[in-house]
Amino acid sequence: GTTYSIQYTTDSKATLERYYEEDAPRLREEGLRLFGDKMLAFRTELELISDH
Repeated sequence: GTTYSIQYTTDSKATLERYYEEDAPRLREEGLRLFGDKMLAFRTELELISDH
């Protein structure tokens, strides 16, 4: 099947924390409403080490 992945970038840890508190719950609920058990959501925070 087809699989999709979404990655976000941010300017600061504070912005990321605000996203977690203010936006993430609503977006996760909407995704579950639209896709049900065909959607998997999890968080992985990555740090940019080098930009080439």
